[in-house]
Amino acid sequence: MYILARETLNVKPSIKLILRNGATATFTAYVNKFNSRRAVDQSIRRSAELRISGSITTA
Repeated sequence: MYILARETLNVKPSIKLILRNGATATFTAYVNKFNSRRAVDQSIRRSAELRISGSITTA
């Protein structure tokens, strides 16, 4: 929901992406699009389109 709020407010939050191997990528980005799909007895699927601003820091 944090990303959804940022899409509405058109602000540039700091995003921390945690990859499956445990590595992280931190960057600032504008939220261009946000989608949320749900169905009965299924998991909620969310996707976001971000416009990255500045550099990406990996760890």
